This record gives sequence, structure tokens and C-alpha cells, in this order.
Amino acid sequence: MHLEVQPLKKEEADLFNKADEAAFNVHARYFPDGIVPGAAEDDRGEYDLKKIMDDPQYTVLSIKDDGRFVGGAIVEETGKNSREIEIFFLIVEYQSKGTGKEALALVEGYFPDTKVFRLITPSNVVRNTVFYVNKCGYRIVKVVGFDREANTADYVFEKRIRRKTK
Repeated sequence: MHLEVQPLKKEEADLFNKADEAAFNVHARYFPDGIVPGAAEDDRGEYDLKKIMDDPQYTVLSIKDDGRFVGGAIVEETGKNSREIEIFFLIVEYQSKGTGKEALALVEGYFPDTKVFRLITPSNVVRNTVFYVNKCGYRIVKVVGFDREANTADYVFEKRIRRKTK
């Protein structure tokens, strides 16, 4: 296995969208009505990938294994040295195999000036929380969107990067 990240090419946008949706739908069983927030077809209109790719505030990356598309990330610049990982995913056959930690490290490494990364993930998917906290060094800094009736929320994660100086 040889993972690398690179800017997503416009002609890969449809592949990115389909793979993103399939990767997130693996978690549908954890949500009421089997719908992952943001993954429903109605929500897809909110994020037009080709427009995001043209916005200098965002970087859209493809994750490849020996040239084969296996995942992606959308990263937003939120401040001088901070970014939010809006979307991070691997295709289903690459999940739960230890690939995610390496892929996320490559995404983070793509932005050598970044000192703080943030991301948000639903509390329903405990395996994501375990991944980000136990495997990748993120910590939960806030809980947002608490739904008292469903007993769910979103976790805001943060990771501070200490870069070695030359």
C-alpha cells in the first residue's frame, strides 16, 4: 500500500461525491430513519463540490493508493494557522484496516503551516470518536447540536500540531 494525497481533479468530482456518500452511508444504521445528516440526497445540494473546488478558502484532496482513488477530504482555511476538516472519508473497503490514521496524517501534513485542525462528527458514531481521539490525537473541545429527545449531538474535535523547527 502506498497512500498519497493530491488536489482533486475536476474530472474526479463525481467519483468523489459517490464515494463520499457510500462511505458515510455505512453509518446509516446509527441514525434515526437510517439517514446520515448531510448525506441525504436533499442535503447534497448544499455542497456543490465543483464550486467548493473553485473557492480559495477550501482545499479538496483525493486520497490515492498506488494511483487508485480511495478517499478524500475537504479542508477549509478558518484562520491564519487553523483549518477545519469538513469532510474526511475512505471508501468502504479501506475502512477499519488501519488506513485512516495514515490517510489523515497525510491530509494534515499537506498543510505544514497549520497549527490547529478542527473537525465535527456525530456522537452517534462511536467508532469515529474512538478513531479521532485514541488513534489520531484529537480531543473533544465542544459538544454542539444536542438533541435532548434523540440524546445525540455533534462533537467538535481539535488537534494542535507541534511542528519541528529547522
